[in-house]
Amino acid sequence: MPAPVCVLKLKNTNFSLFIISLRIKKTKVEACIEYDTDYIDVNGEIPFTHKIVEYHDWAKMNDVLIVPNCAGAGGVPDVGAFYTFRKLQERIAAQEMKGADKNEDDESSKNKENNDNIKEDLAKAASRVECAIDKMHMYLCGSGGGIPSGGTLATRAAMNSAMRDVASIMMNPYALGGAIKRGQRPEDADKNLSVVEYDDDYKGWKAPFTYAFYETRLIRRSNWLNRSMGGVAYGRNMNYLEHLLLPNEESARALQQSNTSSKKEEEKLKSEGKLFEKDQGLDLEAREKEWAEYWFDATTESGERIRTRVSGKDGYDETAHLSVELALLTSERRDELPFSGGVLTPGIAGGQPFIDALNETGLKFEVVADNELPDLSRLVK
Repeated sequence: MPAPVCVLKLKNTNFSLFIISLRIKKTKVEACIEYDTDYIDVNGEIPFTHKIVEYHDWAKMNDVLIVPNCAGAGGVPDVGAFYTFRKLQERIAAQEMKGADKNEDDESSKNKENNDNIKEDLAKAASRVECAIDKMHMYLCGSGGGIPSGGTLATRAAMNSAMRDVASIMMNPYALGGAIKRGQRPEDADKNLSVVEYDDDYKGWKAPFTYAFYETRLIRRSNWLNRSMGGVAYGRNMNYLEHLLLPNEESARALQQSNTSSKKEEEKLKSEGKLFEKDQGLDLEAREKEWAEYWFDATTESGERIRTRVSGKDGYDETAHLSVELALLTSERRDELPFSGGVLTPGIAGGQPFIDALNETGLKFEVVADNELPDLSRLVK
């Protein structure tokens, strides 16, 4: 079967084909790998990603980057989880380097602090640190809670209609790989994403949200990928979960009903005047008022702990942000990326250069104090 003309024209070039299609066909991914063209998509469908994971070795062998999930949903949490892991590596490496230097005299230590190479030394040391993260949980709070566009709702409806064919994939917590203990651990089960309960650490109520059932699969793949690609796992036994964070039980219970049922979600959106038709969504003025914070808590098997925060805007704006920045990196600064090929997640594909590019253009990454809390009063209307 002949490859699409748009791909044929890019043969032997360093240009990255930037495709934004929620219903893209596998044949285009195959063509990209065959014709040396990087592929970046904003797909959020587990069945589609599951199908193209089988191309990982082929893409790796051909030095082609296939990144199917570079969107606000999935992409931001994935990059945030990678950032949290890297900062934890750096913290542990810094402690080890400080311990190794404790017998040096003050002047030597002072010179070392002024050495231009210290950051590079730390980065190299950090990349080898096995954090052994035991648990990483993400807490999302924001103004809109993720108001879906008409296109997103149409995609969900299509997936629901085909559920009989894809149910086993959708219900598998490790559908995209990275299974721990054969994927049978109770703490990884989807029922843990559906709970409503008070979280004493965050002084708020946990509630389920639709994308957690997709994003958890993506981060579990990243955990496996980082080790598979020659690095170290975030944690060989890491438990990763996500929750929406709300100020009171009433709002959490209400979202539990709507976010675990497509029909109830549409009823809720309709009552709020936010049920959009296909090709419709929040306008620019409304999106500019939206905000989202992703709080990550990670604890290692030895008890080391870190808390980070990623602050962004409307999910659809961040979708454009992430995909464009990664496309620019693959086409203009490809040699700075950590890997040359494979079916990768955004965090693993982009690594630190991606985080730096996103941070410079508005998506804020930061390490916060272990006891710092989100301002849930912003959610009270």
